[in-house]
Amino acid sequence: MAVKQDVTQKRKDIEEMRMAAKIFENTLEGVLVTDFRGNIVFTNQSFEEITGYKTEEVLGKNPSILSSGRHDPEFYRKLWKSLVEKGEWQGEIWNRRKTGEIYPEWLTLTAIQDERGKTVQYAAILSDLTSRKQNEERVKHLAYHDALTDLPNRYLFLDRLKTALAHAARHENTLAVLFLDLDRFKDVNDTLGHAAGDQLLQEVGKRITTCIREEDTVARMGGDEFTVLLPDIQIEDAKDVARRILNVFRKPFVLEEQELYISSSIGIAIASDKVLDAQTILRHADLAMYKAKENGKNRYWIYEMNMSIQAQNRLTLEQRLRKALERDEFVLYYQPQVDVTKGKILGMEALIRWKHPEEGLIPPMKFIPIAEETGLILPIGEWVLRTAIAQNITWQKEGFPALRIAVNLSARQFEQENLVEQISKILDEEGMEGRWLELEITESVAMQDIELTSRVLKQLKELGIHIAIDDFGVGYSSLSYLKRFPIDTLKVDQSFIRDGLSQDSENGVIVSSILELARDLNYSAIAEGVETEAQLEFLKTKACAGIQGFLISRPLPARDMTTLLDMAHENQGKLSVSSELNNTNQPKA
Repeated sequence: MAVKQDVTQKRKDIEEMRMAAKIFENTLEGVLVTDFRGNIVFTNQSFEEITGYKTEEVLGKNPSILSSGRHDPEFYRKLWKSLVEKGEWQGEIWNRRKTGEIYPEWLTLTAIQDERGKTVQYAAILSDLTSRKQNEERVKHLAYHDALTDLPNRYLFLDRLKTALAHAARHENTLAVLFLDLDRFKDVNDTLGHAAGDQLLQEVGKRITTCIREEDTVARMGGDEFTVLLPDIQIEDAKDVARRILNVFRKPFVLEEQELYISSSIGIAIASDKVLDAQTILRHADLAMYKAKENGKNRYWIYEMNMSIQAQNRLTLEQRLRKALERDEFVLYYQPQVDVTKGKILGMEALIRWKHPEEGLIPPMKFIPIAEETGLILPIGEWVLRTAIAQNITWQKEGFPALRIAVNLSARQFEQENLVEQISKILDEEGMEGRWLELEITESVAMQDIELTSRVLKQLKELGIHIAIDDFGVGYSSLSYLKRFPIDTLKVDQSFIRDGLSQDSENGVIVSSILELARDLNYSAIAEGVETEAQLEFLKTKACAGIQGFLISRPLPARDMTTLLDMAHENQGKLSVSSELNNTNQPKA
């Protein structure tokens, strides 16, 4: 009976061993078994696939043949200590394949003991971590690099900048940050499409990289903005880098078989051993870049302390501007437009001013650009329209002859989908006919979208509104496009009038051409910025219909404009056009 039980047990043991061997052979992990001396006695198929060694090549050898050389003796001392004391060890280890390639693996070691507790074998189970490591590196790379250009992104740039600043503080040296923005990049996207824009950004990144040292960093911050970190560098050398970047942009970019010339504006900020955080120096470089754009683009600019003061003042102005409308701080001034020969008032232009409680009267050139950028121009523009129309109705009700009042429309206003409906509603609510309203748009606004401009202007004309092209002559409108628009008036830009107007001057030729064009197209023409009798006489000889400027009157608040209208009414609707105009036509305080 005992013999039968022994045979049964042996069969069971053999079956279990066969099953274990089958499991070891088919598992995805590599399996290696050594005797108590550490000589290899068994490996499975996965071991061969991972290491490249056939079983017959390693039998009887020590696993040290897999050693990568990356780990020091202390690493192996701790490994054996754990194996002896705890009977196991596991962790990440670098080993070497038969090909010599070093690879990462997760290794689990177990001491196998007999029934008396004596170690007779060691078993190792190993997993190849190469794919996982590659995926981790790929994810890490994507997290810190721009997907389009493969350059470092904002996060990696700021990390390197922080490290460089700490190094500069310790070693009392300087570093520079360049902030670069492409000039008119939006035009590329709008005309050639976003695919071409993406290709351009890739080429820009490559060109910038050719201008720097190995230890420098080029990053794409987003959009068409790039930054360059120049550690341990003097200001003159930083300028040289900026100049090199500007120079490599002189060569055309080839996009979709088209040659494209594009420039960049660069801001430079320098940090020395003084404590500066990464965000601050980056902001300084950004401010300097905008200064470069303001001064003509395609150039570099060095950050100066007053730029931060200006930026802070601008931010303060923006915050106050947001509250100005609800606090009723805006006021309209009115400047008359006068017939050149008869002196009769043809109409007037409504001009906004900001009556700031602390700084007094602020001209539009100081706050309109901010209003445009922030979108505040939309509610402000609506207020101007309603206020100007309401005032015109007030003058008509007071018995003054009906006059046309001109209001400027900004680019943001003109792009509003409900612009025509808004203006129609204001006219209805205030009770004014459309023929007494003139809307002025600049050439650049008119030419941004020809189809939109043509459609909107026709809809406005259907309301009886007059249309004027403001600042004419400084834009780039084509005559063929101009004829498509239902225009009533061309307003000659004041720069041509003020800056040397005579028969033989360049400005004189330009003004003459504009007035001749207006006559040929049956438009009326008004010259802006007329300040002297000489200018007036020149415009008379060219049969200019109307003038506007300080020679006639400065812009006046509604009360003073009412007085001026009284004066004109007493003189049969005319203002005197003489050398004493400025004094004659100004209402007494």
